[in-house]
Amino acid sequence: MFIKTTPLISILGVLLTFFTCSHATLSSNYGEDSNYGDVKPSASHFRERLEAIGYGQDSNEKGDSNQEVIYFFSIHDYNYDGMLDGHELRLAFQGYEQDTGKEKAHIDLADLETMIDHALAEDDTNNDGMISWEEYLESQSYHHKLNVNQT
Repeated sequence: MFIKTTPLISILGVLLTFFTCSHATLSSNYGEDSNYGDVKPSASHFRERLEAIGYGQDSNEKGDSNQEVIYFFSIHDYNYDGMLDGHELRLAFQGYEQDTGKEKAHIDLADLETMIDHALAEDDTNNDGMISWEEYLESQSYHHKLNVNQT
């Protein structure tokens, strides 16, 4: 079992080192939909890379939102400790761009800090300065329920 999973883990590790930012788009109502913006583009990009090397789902299948949540967390947990700290959140959010209608504008440092502070304030329930996998799932579940109830 260990021998069979080692190549996959190694390949995932190599892929993760090449990800320096997310390719997602910041939701216009950031903080209401999710503390992490729209995870779908980032997750889709990661899934495509896995499929290109022969891992992951068949390219004809659609990934569900649970897989997107897993992919988003996994590709931004750079030190593989099962937690997202402020630096990892910064790298995740740094890739977000706002669609201004004419051209895409990068988020300035003050907005980036606000996004990180917002995510930590809402999701870091044990106040250790990091968002654990469990805290992240609770946040995603809460925001999903909120969005379903608003529609």
